Amino acid sequence: MKKIIAILITMTMLFSLLSISSAFAHVDEFTTVWTQDFEGQSSDDSNAKWWAVNDTTTSYADGARFGPAYDGTAEYITNPTNLGDDASKCVVFYPNAANKVNAACKVSLKQNFEVGKTYVIKADVYVVPHSTNTITTQTVSLSYLYRDKTTDSNVQQSRTSANVPVKTWTTISSYQFVYTQAMADALNSAGLSTRFDAKLTRPDSTNSDKIYVDNVTVEEVTAISYFADKVDENGGTIDFDDVDAATYAFTDDKDYETNTGASAKAKIVSTKDFENDGNSLYFVPKDKSGSRLVLTDVFSFEENFGRSYNVSMKLYPVSDDENVSGTLRVGSKVTEININT
Repeated sequence: MKKIIAILITMTMLFSLLSISSAFAHVDEFTTVWTQDFEGQSSDDSNAKWWAVNDTTTSYADGARFGPAYDGTAEYITNPTNLGDDASKCVVFYPNAANKVNAACKVSLKQNFEVGKTYVIKADVYVVPHSTNTITTQTVSLSYLYRDKTTDSNVQQSRTSANVPVKTWTTISSYQFVYTQAMADALNSAGLSTRFDAKLTRPDSTNSDKIYVDNVTVEEVTAISYFADKVDENGGTIDFDDVDAATYAFTDDKDYETNTGASAKAKIVSTKDFENDGNSLYFVPKDKSGSRLVLTDVFSFEENFGRSYNVSMKLYPVSDDENVSGTLRVGSKVTEININT
């Protein structure tokens, strides 16, 4: 079986697709639902007990609250200096005492999510190292979370991490997620919030790394196609690691087509990965000889028409029968939808 796997992988890696002329219908679109730019806030909007928000209270109605977490201090800044062109009102967080390295900040979100829709949370961050810190980049994590009204405990979803250059406004994003009925039922009055985490340094009481946060934005993601915009005219790598496998809705007729029947047979999973630290695409064939899986939107008319590409992939066949072997064919499929646009 090991020889068969090696042969299949080698054949796939050497297969060339020439003059690909593929055009597909699905395109990701992002619609801004709400933005917290902190311009209309006041200093008393900070409270460590962020989950105590009453959404009917006027000053908190639009998710005005923010607060520190995990050995952090969070402050509202009305006149920031040395923050480039985006020197507007914002929030800053840093370790709450000397020699602490962990710091986090939560920002409440306006609760206008709709069940069944897909969202992504974005924010602008600006890293300022302390005077003797010579770092050029800083890892900043972003996640969305809520406080379960039954257990009275925080439920934090999978976080993304970005390597942010210092002293440069940089936009970071959460995973795309579906707002489910189960999530809506579990929320307490504070609803969903977003959390920023970083390991910072504070050598003394007056000197500390700091991270500024501004323009926290909730965007609705429509017409989702996972593969859209991942391959440009120069090619690209699709590793499936940019979404939360547990919540991402990878669905038939949107992300892929298959002849395996009505029930979904392909999904993104975290149980197996080439580098053992991410996700992969899992596919259950219809049978041993006639299965087909089409990944939509890998190529686009605008970016890839008339160009030649070599397609390679890592495969891990799974079977209870060690005598199973077969042939894998890789090719391109052209749709007639919007072929002339």
